Amino acid sequence: MVSIIIPVYNTAKYLRECINSVLNQTYSDIEVLLVDDGSTDGSSEICDEYAKQDGRVKCFHLENGGVSRARNVGLKAAEGEYICFLDSDDYYAESYVCSMRNLIEENNADVVICNHYDVNEQGDILFASEIPEGYISKELLYEKIFLTSEIGGFCFARIYKAEIIKGIYFNEEIHICEDTYFCCQVYDKARQIYVTGEKLYFYRKHSSSATSIENGFEYLIDSEDKLKYIATYERIIRDEILPQEYDSYIKIGMCVVALTYERMLRKLDREKYKSIRLVLKETIDANIGLLMKCRKIKLIRRIKWVLYLYL
Repeated sequence: MVSIIIPVYNTAKYLRECINSVLNQTYSDIEVLLVDDGSTDGSSEICDEYAKQDGRVKCFHLENGGVSRARNVGLKAAEGEYICFLDSDDYYAESYVCSMRNLIEENNADVVICNHYDVNEQGDILFASEIPEGYISKELLYEKIFLTSEIGGFCFARIYKAEIIKGIYFNEEIHICEDTYFCCQVYDKARQIYVTGEKLYFYRKHSSSATSIENGFEYLIDSEDKLKYIATYERIIRDEILPQEYDSYIKIGMCVVALTYERMLRKLDREKYKSIRLVLKETIDANIGLLMKCRKIKLIRRIKWVLYLYL
């Protein structure tokens, strides 16, 4: 059986499409764990409706506590041999579970990563990832996550052996990049990781996404005026989630994130975000040397990042 964990919070507009994409899978031996994180828009009632209609659906209602807590509730309740995650405004291709389950078994892998589509609110395709098919070494995986961003740090668009995840939970103190922290723990424990060229996951990008700059930049900043993305990367290093040999990859990733957001903030209220930009500059100054020396990143990209400082 495959357990599919769906944290739900105020996504009533997309929730039926999400749940239907799971229940209509070509592979039917699944359990669907809907974890409602205190929704107030009717999502809770939709979850209950599906739980009454289909015995494969289990519904949990929580007071609002964040996506990490919701996913952890799902992990603790999951009974499947394999685990998948799905965000409640996204959806699966019809063959997602069948293909991913077959791949993890046929390739004797602990984790399988699939390619994905980015879609807009109407479902129109905006982007298609193109990760090459085959086994992927941990060095190349971390390179593609932290150096080139060819592979996202998210927990969805993957299937995991439940035995590999056992004892690993989302850190409920982390609110941005919490899935990157989680996945790094899983990847470090995994023996074999496989990538399929199939595009089986549809990731919805819209204005209410937590990472949207239009939503208000303050959400992305912690109490020390530090970008939460960077704080999570620092924590991965501090907590020794990955072997020390990959610290430089993470630091370069921090530098790229800092450069990107520093440039964004120039277009907003400069005085309002002055202290935040100073903190970003500290990250840039500390790691720009590593970025410029990293030959795993194409020279033209390294030059582009440096030009961000001056343009």
